[in-house]
Amino acid sequence: EYYCVVMSILHTDSRVSAQIRGEDKGFYGSLVWNGKDPRFMQLVDIPKHNKISSKDDVVETTGFSTYYPPGVPIGKVFYHNIPPGSSNHLIQVKLYTNMTNVRYAQIVVNEHADEINQLEARAKDEQ
Repeated sequence: EYYCVVMSILHTDSRVSAQIRGEDKGFYGSLVWNGKDPRFMQLVDIPKHNKISSKDDVVETTGFSTYYPPGVPIGKVFYHNIPPGSSNHLIQVKLYTNMTNVRYAQIVVNEHADEINQLEARAKDEQ
């Protein structure tokens, strides 16, 4: 009732469902941290056939999980390339927030999280 447990997005086990904002975009993947520079995260699993048009493209949450609502801006595309032999972009995202000095956070309660999690677990069991 009075406490919660949190995991920073700057944890190597953290994966945030994220997308590149835009009507002609909507490419989504996982935002991960490689454990190096806390100013940057990597957006992975974006297929190379999707065009990344600008270094100023906004990266935001997708809302595909019960943890983050959709449309929360995370950062901007800083750099992207397609590594040799890869079928996916590697996108470096410069975070809007300096995660090394965050002191306060907003808690978002998803009142439907239990129902969503039960439905997803049931669907997994039926596979």
